[in-house]
Amino acid sequence: MDLVKTLLVYMMLVVGAATEASPAITPPPADTLAPVVSALPSALPTAVPTLMPTLAPTLVPTATPTAYTTLYVGDRGEEVRKLQRRLTELHYLTDKIDGIYGQNTKRAVERFQYYNNLTVDGIAGKATQRMLYESRNVVTAPPDITPGPSPTVTPGVTVPVYYVDQNGLLLNRVEVVCYTTTTIYANSANVSANYALISPGSVTVQVRNGTASPSSVTFRYQYTAAPTAVPTTATVPVYYMTDTGAMLYQTTAELPRGVTSYVAVNPSMVPEYYQLTTASTVAVSVSLQGTANPGSVVFTFRNATPTPVPEARLAQVPVRYVNENGFLLGETIVTIEYGKSMPVYASAGVVDQSYRLISQNPVQVTVNGYGTPTPAVVIFTYTYQAPTQAPTNAPTQAPTQAPVTEAPTQAPTQAPVTEAPTLTPVTEMPTEAPTEAPTEVPTEAPTEAPTEAPTEAPTEAPTEVPTEVPTEAPTEAPTQEPETSGYTKAGSTVSLNGEALSVAWYWDDGGTAMVSLKRLSKAAQWDASGNGSFTINGHEISVSYNSSGISQLTVNGQNFAWNALVWDGDLYVKAQFLGALGLSVQPQGSTLVLNQW
Repeated sequence: MDLVKTLLVYMMLVVGAATEASPAITPPPADTLAPVVSALPSALPTAVPTLMPTLAPTLVPTATPTAYTTLYVGDRGEEVRKLQRRLTELHYLTDKIDGIYGQNTKRAVERFQYYNNLTVDGIAGKATQRMLYESRNVVTAPPDITPGPSPTVTPGVTVPVYYVDQNGLLLNRVEVVCYTTTTIYANSANVSANYALISPGSVTVQVRNGTASPSSVTFRYQYTAAPTAVPTTATVPVYYMTDTGAMLYQTTAELPRGVTSYVAVNPSMVPEYYQLTTASTVAVSVSLQGTANPGSVVFTFRNATPTPVPEARLAQVPVRYVNENGFLLGETIVTIEYGKSMPVYASAGVVDQSYRLISQNPVQVTVNGYGTPTPAVVIFTYTYQAPTQAPTNAPTQAPTQAPVTEAPTQAPTQAPVTEAPTLTPVTEMPTEAPTEAPTEVPTEAPTEAPTEAPTEAPTEAPTEVPTEVPTEAPTEAPTQEPETSGYTKAGSTVSLNGEALSVAWYWDDGGTAMVSLKRLSKAAQWDASGNGSFTINGHEISVSYNSSGISQLTVNGQNFAWNALVWDGDLYVKAQFLGALGLSVQPQGSTLVLNQW
């Protein structure tokens, strides 16, 4: 008896809890709806908490959106996929969920509409989707119809729907399957945007015994042209003219109607040197009807181009470089202004260093007012001579040539006094050493060697000879002025592209100009920094030395060592080296003129 009472109390608690969780659920009709909640088991479990969680999930309604888009056969996308997923949950759709509104999806919608008392048309309209997603009274598919459509469903009738214009011209045609009573609505998506519906927007079709009435539906539309936009601006012409009436430039300005606007001049639209003589801005009033006052904008300019200075007339005089036999070695051209006279100097960069100038240098050339030069051609004559080494060989070779180390090593081995005069190496030195050495060494060697023991010869020879020969030769060569070594100072000014630089330059014995590269680079502010390689005037320079002087001096890979020398610790270059830097060399009096090619 106690057990029965306990069971009754427990059942009352369960029923009460279920009622509170889903008060709005109403059971479907008994003849069409399969029960959602199965009957209670015959034997109740003793643990109460295990029953509550199993019933709660089936009673919670699914949250769905409140706005829906009507879906038709052939539609695709996420909305179709969502529809298929919900039909699958309610057991109306057993096909795959692919987001394509096909025939299987359409039949599932028809079955859903049939069992939920909706219009059976296979179209997922707003009423169908609201019942599908929102209604708590939604009816799930009975087990007997899950494999396929119900045999009791009335077969649908396909009704053509025509969309025509006001003249009866067909705009589109669709088909709708109707079951029993179906309302077909006009879908404006089936026509273009410029058409407006002028017939009723819906037609109800009755299906009886497989026949639809009416058998077709027609929706009529009126074509409406797009409204023409009312212009909000007015076009005003703008003219740029000279004070003589010539047109320089013209354009337009778009100005708003109903207000006064200002049009500003654009000086970049006219050529340079034209000056504006009118106001730089013009006020233009435009009425609501689009009438502008003034009707156009005119900016007036005056031609202020400066009078060009006539260029100096120049005569071109050919300069030819020939050998003694008249063979042409090179040729240049100098320009001289009409009515002027100037000296023309031989340019060393034209003729190889192996040739020496033997004709007059410079040659005075006069050009009359008609452009006739006298002489008409400047000729410099050269004779061939073997190239000579630069005067830097004396200081670099003298220390290495003095054989002072041989005297002490040979004197002790030659003990007999009678052989001492023939073995002393001092007699070889006068050929390369200064002239003072032969006067001192030969007078002492014969007199002292026989009287004194051989032990004294080594002590005297090393102390006298090395101190005189090595110390005099290196100190005298660098301090010699170029005039004493075959080079004559020609001037103290170098003109570089018209700029006078305070740099001394020299003539060599062959009439070739030379200048210090270090001093010229410093005065011209060239980048001549670097150890052995640097850049001057955009050209890559590389220089290396040996015991004889310059072993290599390259400009962009071409060696010009023969066209340079080292004097007083500085590098002096000649005309052909400067020509490799893109400079023309033209001595003019005491000025060496260098111009960029």
